[in-house]
Amino acid sequence: KVVEKQERDDAMESAFESAIEKEDFEVWYQPKYSAKTKKIIGAEALIRWRGKDGKLIPPGEFIPLFEKDGLIPVLDEYVFKKVCCYQKKRQSDGDEIIPISVNLSRASIFRKDFVKNYIGIAGRVGIEPSVVPIEITESMAVKSISVKTFAEDLIREGFSLHMDDFGSGYSSLASLQILRFDVIKLDKSLIDFIGTPGGESLIRHTVAFAKESGMSVVAEGVETEQQLKFLQSIGCDSIQGFYFSPPVSQGEFEQLLKKC
Repeated sequence: KVVEKQERDDAMESAFESAIEKEDFEVWYQPKYSAKTKKIIGAEALIRWRGKDGKLIPPGEFIPLFEKDGLIPVLDEYVFKKVCCYQKKRQSDGDEIIPISVNLSRASIFRKDFVKNYIGIAGRVGIEPSVVPIEITESMAVKSISVKTFAEDLIREGFSLHMDDFGSGYSSLASLQILRFDVIKLDKSLIDFIGTPGGESLIRHTVAFAKESGMSVVAEGVETEQQLKFLQSIGCDSIQGFYFSPPVSQGEFEQLLKKC
């Protein structure tokens, strides 16, 4: 099994450059819905890899590999460019522009001239940075003091900063004071506690603290009506999860937007 896995990894690494050039990597979108109106008010960009056989390669197979071997910054930038171009197309077509957030890895944000590079991409495409928010994980924000500098630079240039995976294992409300986040995303591990007194109390206080601090709150991994109703009752702003929609292709995403 170890040998087979190594062979799969070697094959994916060898195919990476060609897959970038041929655009075999697809950007899919998971909508974010308003908790109040149930309308789509944003989305998160997610990467998928279309193999030679036409089937999708699960992100869990190639993302950790590319993080380990140093290829992930190239993929991060690829996704960012794709989302920028998609937003520009919608702008040119006269369609409503909603924020589509992009996840960045630790390796990307510590690259030399990272902020300058991403600002340049948005500028060359011709879109406002505010329509492509940047998501970084809570663990990255808490563990890396140097993240503060890059985050402040992004915010100064007009990007919105989202804290992803809040509550996934490193959580403390104090972490929300480390960086000036515009949005926090409650991890599914927190949402799964809905229905238990302690879990609901924790989520209620987290949402209240975030909103008092001027942050918007997105709940990830929402799958049931019970979860939705509780989140609505405590003033959560946005809902993301299979209750409304799984990640979908660009064409399917546009159909969802038309329905809203």
